[in-house]
Amino acid sequence: MTRQVHRLPEKLVAAVHYICRKTALEPHKLGSVKLHKVLWFTDVKAYQSTGETLTGGTFIKQQYGPFLRELEEAVQVLEKAGRLTLRRSEVANGIEQCQYTGKGEPEKHVLSDREMRWLDEYIKDVTENHTAGSISERTHNRTWEMAQMYEPIPVGAAAIRFVKPGPESQVWAVQELDRIGV
Repeated sequence: MTRQVHRLPEKLVAAVHYICRKTALEPHKLGSVKLHKVLWFTDVKAYQSTGETLTGGTFIKQQYGPFLRELEEAVQVLEKAGRLTLRRSEVANGIEQCQYTGKGEPEKHVLSDREMRWLDEYIKDVTENHTAGSISERTHNRTWEMAQMYEPIPVGAAAIRFVKPGPESQVWAVQELDRIGV
């Protein structure tokens, strides 16, 4: 059973701290939208690989894509523990960006090597290859569209991968259809 920190799964708090610590030298690259997206993509990857999410949290549909309901509380827990600083700044036209700076050594023992590799993969992709707008657009997929605003988005639905059947499967399917007379 997952140990919990202030009602939050321990891995969620550890993952948020890990992400914010990894980007601490360039906090302007990780705003709130991007932090949510790193966690979203990591949870989808974890679910595809293990059948469980890393964070144990609930993502809900918001304007800019899936947002982790428990993220704000995890940030507050880390701030109170002196492990994270949250700074709000105006970036343009009155738009505010949250900048997260992780402090201290992340609790890597809580996360597996594989989970840290997944986090590293998405930290790099989201912070280096996207703006908040472009990464939000990437999450505006069929799963997001089907949910009502503020409704939970099941990570399992987003983890489904449709793969075109190979030639052997296609031959088998045609033979089966012929066999049953369709």
